[in-house]
Amino acid sequence: MADSPPVWLSDWEGDGIIARVETRSLEKALIAKALPTIDLRGKYDLAFPLIETDDRKVCELAAEHLVNRGFRHFAYCGFAGTNYSERRLRYFPPVVGEAGYSCHVYPEPGSAIKGSQKDRELDGILYEDDIVRWIESLPRPVGIMACN
Repeated sequence: MADSPPVWLSDWEGDGIIARVETRSLEKALIAKALPTIDLRGKYDLAFPLIETDDRKVCELAAEHLVNRGFRHFAYCGFAGTNYSERRLRYFPPVVGEAGYSCHVYPEPGSAIKGSQKDRELDGILYEDDIVRWIESLPRPVGIMACN
């Protein structure tokens, strides 16, 4: 279950709010505060301005870093069902391809994608042994981009 808005929010007297809006209940609580608010998550289409990471640029910088260190084998490991990870998965393999290389992608096991971002990230702990086996199967040396 998703976290409720923090208890202290209703009495907080700030000038504005910068938040990762993870739930609709948090969105409603922030609207009720009637303060300037900025979302850092982008999970929902909100009335608040959104500041997001440029995930393509993150992938370009990661690939450049790994190529400059001499890697010729590449891989990506992320969390299915989290928007930032899926965007980075969408960008990293093609960016590596533009440099003339291919990219292995961790095939996350498990059931259908469900739960909050926090739940999905915590699920990653369940797959540690599987991730180890996957890494051991990759050609060496390998430059791995993790989603976070």
